[in-house]
Amino acid sequence: MGRPTNFDPEISAALIVAVLGGAARKDAAALAGISPSALFSWLAQGRKGDVRYASFTSAVAEAERQFRRARRARAAATVLRRRPRRSRAE
Repeated sequence: MGRPTNFDPEISAALIVAVLGGAARKDAAALAGISPSALFSWLAQGRKGDVRYASFTSAVAEAERQFRRARRARAAATVLRRRPRRSRAE
């Protein structure tokens, strides 16, 4: 039997918040106080269907999607602000 996991709701929440803020997985692990290998192991186990990690794995993937979506929206808003305005006469 392997070493016991230190996975808990507090660490899970810290990881998800870090990912929502744009942290890479490795950086999110450091911010949550765990090793990157622990995070990658949890995610792999969740992808394999381990019920202890499946919802966490989905939440991390959703946080990454939300961050990318927000980043694209900010980029689009920046482009629109920088475009020259057309006059109504055109």
